[in-house]
Amino acid sequence: MVIDDTLREGLQSLGMSFTIEEKLELARKISAAGVKEAIVSHPSAHYSEVEVTRRIVEGKYFDRVLGLARAVPSDIDIAASTGAGIGTYIPFEPMAAEKALDAVRYAVNKYGRGKSFIEVSITNITAYSIDDLIKMAKKLVDIGVDRIQLADSLGNASPSFVARAVQGVKKSIDIPVAVHFHNDAGAAVLNSIIAVMHGADYVDTTIFGIGERNGIADLAVVATILRMEGYKVETNMDALKETYDYLR
Repeated sequence: MVIDDTLREGLQSLGMSFTIEEKLELARKISAAGVKEAIVSHPSAHYSEVEVTRRIVEGKYFDRVLGLARAVPSDIDIAASTGAGIGTYIPFEPMAAEKALDAVRYAVNKYGRGKSFIEVSITNITAYSIDDLIKMAKKLVDIGVDRIQLADSLGNASPSFVARAVQGVKKSIDIPVAVHFHNDAGAAVLNSIIAVMHGADYVDTTIFGIGERNGIADLAVVATILRMEGYKVETNMDALKETYDYLR
């Protein structure tokens, strides 16, 4: 249910950088805390991102590892070369979606349908009406992706919009839905919890909530609140504390 994005999203925090060995140590600690899935890199950004992704995949730290790729074939090929699953995304502007959908078709035809796990994020969800979000989600299902992510990339989604968006998409498709909320309005954790309560299957999080601008939802806080609400969360909080201590 809880996905860690510290090694990818976290690197977008101001002044934050990790060496390969630091990334591997973070992966070990996050895995030891019971987190089963992680988004660990943007492989096309630098050769070190390719290397660390391969080593995390080979180390079998997580049940599922994803590398992020822009919706262009070259990025998708690089992400696939690491052995990780592929995460790609529809751009911020809905008008640019059709070109991105062509890249998603490329990814599914070459690497999908059981060969590699493919998640596609609908970014900037507040740029869509609920009906248009549902239509986009259905298009992605028809193409053959394995999971859809709803991403509030600008951090301005209200809890009521999140509830309607997640509920509407979940009722309309038969594959898992993940969510990714930025904290520009201070609502990343709240929106994450609301999303789960309305059917989201997975939530993106980071250690300390680090990430671009004001960051995203904090892993420990989301896990704690979900557990308080009766959801099964396998995260070991004592082990997770070591990860937080490491990153201080």
